[in-house]
Amino acid sequence: MILSDEDKILIKSLYLKRYIAKRMTDEFPEKSLIKCGVNKLFKKLRDIGTVNRRQAVADRAQCPHRRKWYASASEVPTVCH
Repeated sequence: MILSDEDKILIKSLYLKRYIAKRMTDEFPEKSLIKCGVNKLFKKLRDIGTVNRRQAVADRAQCPHRRKWYASASEVPTVCH
């Protein structure tokens, strides 16, 4: 389900008015909304407060969750204790 920015704004405003996904899909059949997709956006609104995508980490090398794959064993840095 691909939503335009206008659709996301509509969903967010109706979410704030306490609409549920079933009611939205019934009231706007021309939008081709899927109930589970609307529920995902509702969850995103509850969790992070926006329906926009999250911003990428500025420096991916500093991200602690990023794995680094080495081409060979000689490239693996040694750690001295």
